[in-house]
Amino acid sequence: MESGDAKNITKCTARHSGNGRFLKVSTRKKGENMTSIRNKSLKIPYKELPGRRIIDIRHFSNKFDEGCYNCGSAFQFKDIIKERKYGLCSVFVFKCKVCSSETKVVSSRRHKMPDTTEGPYAVNVKSAIGMIHTGIGATHVNGFLNTLGIPGIHHKTTMKEVERLAGPVIERTANDSCTTAGKLEKEIFRKQCSTTDAVDEQEEQITFEEAMDILEAADEEESSEDMSTPAIICEKGNMSTAKNRITVDHAEIVQLSAVCGDSHFTKFVLPKGDIHVKATAVNGLEVRIVKGKKYLFQHNQEAESCDVSMALSEFLAWLNSLSEGKVILSAHNGKVFDMKFLLKYVTETNCFNLFCENVYGFIDTLPLLRKQKPRMKSYKLTNLYEQTFGVTFEAHDALHDAKALQDIIKDRSIAFKEMESYILTATEAVNYLLNRRRSSACAAEMENKLCKNEKVITCSMAKKISESGLSYDHLKTAYLRDPENGIKLLLSEQVNGKPRVTNRTAIIKSIKSHFDTVHSQLLS
Repeated sequence: MESGDAKNITKCTARHSGNGRFLKVSTRKKGENMTSIRNKSLKIPYKELPGRRIIDIRHFSNKFDEGCYNCGSAFQFKDIIKERKYGLCSVFVFKCKVCSSETKVVSSRRHKMPDTTEGPYAVNVKSAIGMIHTGIGATHVNGFLNTLGIPGIHHKTTMKEVERLAGPVIERTANDSCTTAGKLEKEIFRKQCSTTDAVDEQEEQITFEEAMDILEAADEEESSEDMSTPAIICEKGNMSTAKNRITVDHAEIVQLSAVCGDSHFTKFVLPKGDIHVKATAVNGLEVRIVKGKKYLFQHNQEAESCDVSMALSEFLAWLNSLSEGKVILSAHNGKVFDMKFLLKYVTETNCFNLFCENVYGFIDTLPLLRKQKPRMKSYKLTNLYEQTFGVTFEAHDALHDAKALQDIIKDRSIAFKEMESYILTATEAVNYLLNRRRSSACAAEMENKLCKNEKVITCSMAKKISESGLSYDHLKTAYLRDPENGIKLLLSEQVNGKPRVTNRTAIIKSIKSHFDTVHSQLLS
């Protein structure tokens, strides 16, 4: 081999990338520079340390002024022999000129965490919180830092770990704040009541932003007013569904009933639409037209009825006549059905102010009785009544349903403390229904864009994503911030030890591919 050939081989070896490829000199030098900046451990003189650093002045100066841990000799910056990086925090190693001992001085203090001996560095925690607050990822942060000449961060090894610590703390703080406020409200209510009864009512999702202003004003009044003893009022409403409107959201009240001890209230309501034959088969109610006028019949007998506005007015007047103060309305499976429609109609008929003056909140007896008597095959009201008393009752009549529920509650002798965790105040009920409405709207949008035409995901997955508080716009924003990992980080974020939605690769890739297509179409 000639000497010239040996020199060429030496040059090629120097340019070899280590993975079977050869690099241009300019590319290799650029890579070496970036490695020197991002390397966690830099053993180079102080004057040659690249870029800038973020320093906690008070913490760093205190540690720096202490000098050598062995002999106490003062340091100079030129005594730095090594730097170790942890995200945005730097650990500088000083070598004492007197005793040659090495002392570490950290640029940031550690953040205190309840379950760990040594928490993450405060500068990293603050950065993670800032990223969450502003909605940006590691890519955007590194672009800003590199412009300033500050070494970048790595989203997996450094900042993502801190995000996992900071995220649950933020969520837990928000949940604790809401829980504390709810407990305080219930405690005030309980202290002002000598005996406690419960009234129950109805269902899920409905919505009226104006109601929140009324509730806030009512809450201020309650803090200064004395509240009378609440009554256990078991309420139930029969619903009709028009033939051309089978969905539950379009159902109407056709019977409103409630009981409180020996006192009871019942009223039939003439619906605007027809009653579906399947509903008639269950409750015996139907609409007939006699001589051009609509009438309500129950089991082939005409039932005296009125419009829903008058029925609600009379119901609220009956509540006020009980002299029990504010009541808690109770209904079996009421959170899913009764609460929704009662709040809907008291809002539509402008009775919400009067309603808040008489009703403290709602309680759904279904989860309550499930806890009281576990491992039953069925928790239908008819089955519970038969299991309790050994006889049946005339079910699907609102008044008889309410009386049956009152008998079951009395037989079980359920204390107020046991009911307390199942109570929804009027404010909580409205918030619950507002959230359900937003979630349904997000699910509908997501199904329209991801399920119908392209079939990116299933409808059940779209519902699961919306119930986690995410919308289509959230997915889009996550993708635009980080096209490679944004969707994955959002959907697989750990919440109480489980993924927020899913960590299945196939689903994440499918959603990412959808936004890849959408983004490419916008660019073209």
